[in-house]
Formats: sequence, C-alpha cells, structure tokens
Amino acid sequence: MVIAVATTLLLLGLLIRVLMRPLRLIGTTMRDIAQGEGDLTRRLSAHSKDEFGELAAHFNLFVERIQHQYVKCLLLPSMSMKWPGV
Repeated sequence: MVIAVATTLLLLGLLIRVLMRPLRLIGTTMRDIAQGEGDLTRRLSAHSKDEFGELAAHFNLFVERIQHQYVKCLLLPSMSMKWPGV
C-alpha cells in the first residue's frame, strides 16, 4: 500500500512538471518582454493545439499589434517632416 501511494505521488509530480513546463515558458518569455529592453520582436512558440498553444498565439498577435503601433508612432513624425501633408 505504501509503495502504491509513493508511486502515485511520484507519477503525479512528474505529470505536473511536464504539464506546467509550457506555462513556465510562457511566463518567462512574458517577463523578459516586460522587463529590460521590452523586445517586441520576441514571440512565444505556438506549435501545440492545446490551451497553451492558443494562449501563445493570442499573446503573439497582441505583441505584433503593439509592435506595429510602435513602429507607426516612430515613422509617422519623420514622414510628416519629409513630406508635409502626410
């Protein structure tokens, strides 16, 4: 009985570790983007079709939109100086 409980706990621990790995990776990448330089070119791996893959894909879309807005804000003033009326 004790061996069965120990084996079950060991298997549950391994399963939780495997299932939490994508979530930890997502959290680490989000933290890296938020801190320091805020590298908006970084993307999450969204290869899986599960909830983690869906979360990563939506996060990537969000960051891509922010990146485009940022570039637009940087380029628009310089374009209006070169071509008045833009």
